[in-house]
Amino acid sequence: AEAFLFTPLSDSKCSAKLIDKSKVNVRVPKIAVIDGKQYAVTDIASNGFASAEELKTIIMPSVKNIGNSAFQNCKNLELAYAPKLESVGMGAFMKCPNLFNIIFPSTLKSVSASVFTGNNTVVHARFDETPSAWSARWNAGNKVQDVDFNGKDENGQLWKHGFIYDTNNIQSRTSSNAVTKRLAPLQPFMEN
Repeated sequence: AEAFLFTPLSDSKCSAKLIDKSKVNVRVPKIAVIDGKQYAVTDIASNGFASAEELKTIIMPSVKNIGNSAFQNCKNLELAYAPKLESVGMGAFMKCPNLFNIIFPSTLKSVSASVFTGNNTVVHARFDETPSAWSARWNAGNKVQDVDFNGKDENGQLWKHGFIYDTNNIQSRTSSNAVTKRLAPLQPFMEN
């Protein structure tokens, strides 16, 4: 059975929705074939992965837009990777209690309201300050209001693995080598 439902958004782009909510580690393909035609997978549909309670890891190599409530109630979600992300919809990661850290890449242009409501998520943003195009309420309802702008690890390196990190290592601020070691088993999974 197919894990995803792909829906065309234009002649060349489509969105992805997770059908099999029992998946633990998911990699969204870059290309989907719908009725014999190829589409770039650029979007996660609104509510597309909502209440996927087993989901721990989501890799999104070509995704630019995450829809409203896309990952809401993914209670086990710990790690995601979306290096080309441009927009995040309202409540996209609401009620994800295990998402302790998230990195917003420098490509991110638009963030809607209440993305992390009900969470304890530390946001590591690759910006000097909140961009004016982001909703003034983007972090509303998140128990952690301190945003780490252009944060560096103890070796002075900008965090560089993408969007969301291994939770335990960033939480305790261990060395970047430890982070790399924890991510190593996921490396083939994360490759473009």
